[in-house]
Amino acid sequence: AAVDIYNQKFKVQQGGIIGISLDCEWAEPLTSSLEDAAAAQRHLEFHLGWFLDPIFFGDYPTSMRVRVCNRLPKFTPDEIELLRGSLDFVGINHYTTRYITPAPIKTDSRPSTGLMEDMGTLRLFEVDGKPIGEKGASHWMYIVP
Repeated sequence: AAVDIYNQKFKVQQGGIIGISLDCEWAEPLTSSLEDAAAAQRHLEFHLGWFLDPIFFGDYPTSMRVRVCNRLPKFTPDEIELLRGSLDFVGINHYTTRYITPAPIKTDSRPSTGLMEDMGTLRLFEVDGKPIGEKGASHWMYIVP
């Protein structure tokens, strides 16, 4: 992998560091219920854990393994070794936040339509007409500290 080659051949000479910057729509539970807290955690695992867990823990988050099943590739021991600890820093781009609650459980046998269905969460920007934050310049953005 490129990181391994850089670390072995150039890092000492150049003094560089390797990082990754990810976009994450932050998740706040809609209510204080355990179901909403679990849905918000799962939302973050699908947004950040998808990329970071293999690097730090050697595999995708358990919630992804359970929900995506055999559509999610498995890492070989060699790939795990190359990935683990391969970053010096993580950058997070945060543009907005959503309230999160579990989506209704799919009852038919059709294949998943993708990420949002696999995540099994509903994303809301307001509750009872009150937005999660001040409206931003884009239609999807709300300013949430």
